[in-house]
Amino acid sequence: MATPQPRPQRWYLHSGGSASSRPSDGSLSMVAPTMEPVDSFNCGTATHELMPSSEMLSYASPVFIEPLVVKGTVVAELYAVSSSADTEFTTTLVDVGPDRRDTVITFVAGSSAAADAPHIAIDFGELAHTFDVGHRLRVDIGASNRGGLAAQQVFHDAVRPSCVALPTS
Repeated sequence: MATPQPRPQRWYLHSGGSASSRPSDGSLSMVAPTMEPVDSFNCGTATHELMPSSEMLSYASPVFIEPLVVKGTVVAELYAVSSSADTEFTTTLVDVGPDRRDTVITFVAGSSAAADAPHIAIDFGELAHTFDVGHRLRVDIGASNRGGLAAQQVFHDAVRPSCVALPTS
């Protein structure tokens, strides 16, 4: 008999509507959101750089007080819309060290969402990574659009709880 896989930890996106600001007010928490403002940003022509747009949203966890071991399939569940059907949302998982050095764990692009069905599941595939004590998890969300300037909105509320599901051990 196969051993059941543990339920993944869901790290929910939160902000006061300024996750695109520097510094960002975006945070990650295992507590589901209630009513929060929408985060918005623009993107332009697509490039083949790591982050296709200079504008993106950032959400960071608190500092880990014990290691967080991630092993298995990681999925970002975003509730997002774009003003353009050609937009491709991007999601980056980053390990932020106590010295504020960023280590990109993985980067994946997912298709745009329609206004009537704003759910996007972005599959990162199998990952194995340990966030050490004193580190943080950061999720960056960006977009690229081949059709010119586009406006994006990412939702994180009780009806549309955007999150990253991490299988932990």
